[in-house]
Amino acid sequence: MPRGQDAWIIALVLIGLGGLCILHLITRLLKVYIQLTLSGVPMSLRHFIRIRRRVRGQRLRALAIALIRAHKSALSIPVEALVEHAIQGGRPDQVVAAAIVARSGEVQIPWADLTAADRDGIDHPELAAALVEARRAGLSIDWSEAVRLQRRTGNAGATLRQRARQGTPA
Repeated sequence: MPRGQDAWIIALVLIGLGGLCILHLITRLLKVYIQLTLSGVPMSLRHFIRIRRRVRGQRLRALAIALIRAHKSALSIPVEALVEHAIQGGRPDQVVAAAIVARSGEVQIPWADLTAADRDGIDHPELAAALVEARRAGLSIDWSEAVRLQRRTGNAGATLRQRARQGTPA
């Protein structure tokens, strides 16, 4: 049985280790928040903590990257819409990437359609890029037609690019 002094040392070591664990968790959380803040994403620490409670692990990091990319690209995607999509198991970084590609090609894709395609497992950044190419080639096709083509063929990107080169309508 440890003496009185040994018990104090053991207690202090355990308290120190517990403190280090808590400090590690706080710094991981603050690291993501500081990254958001320095990138200019308008978000209070309180709001970030609420989001953290709803989104866990790597999805929080992917969500933070998506928020930063959306903010830097001046997309008007609400934070809560991205959070809800992440909670539902979606990939917010991929949805934002598709929205950026579509906007750069002046193609309007509704947010609900992007998130639905993501939940269906469609590679929407690649599909959005193919849609932009097809539109630039003069093909009259919208996002819903491209998604239907993806479901039917499994590779709408290649099909749209081929049709754009040939000039045949979708």
